[in-house]
Amino acid sequence: LLPNFLGQKYPARGFVAETFLDFSRGLPGDVAGVAVVGGKGHAGLALRIALAGAEWVLITEGRVELIGAVTFVPVRIGVSVESGGSFTFRFATATGDWAVLPRVFFASEGGWLGTKVGLFSLHQSDSGTAGSADFDYFRFGR
Repeated sequence: LLPNFLGQKYPARGFVAETFLDFSRGLPGDVAGVAVVGGKGHAGLALRIALAGAEWVLITEGRVELIGAVTFVPVRIGVSVESGGSFTFRFATATGDWAVLPRVFFASEGGWLGTKVGLFSLHQSDSGTAGSADFDYFRFGR
């Protein structure tokens, strides 16, 4: 995730961050989403474009776990961070309601910069041709 990560240090002890992602011009092998990156690891929720279509994936420490198919784009993706350092990922369903992934992650102390939250995009194919991911906004709230 790090080579293609745009992020910032945590803005508060507890917060919610959200983005709106249009991945309609993504090509097979493209991955884009929201990530939390710390000194000892990272976790991200993303859309991945596969030959059969778009799918939700959870990326932790380089491992990719398939969450399910995406039946519509664009999508809203977010992360909710609690004051104790725990965080959960979420995404909007077709009805606009938030679905929260049942896994809870914990931010680790991270080097001299600390834990960061942000957006990432990358291409994981040998095709040499990548599509594009359009992020409309990245908002913080509570």
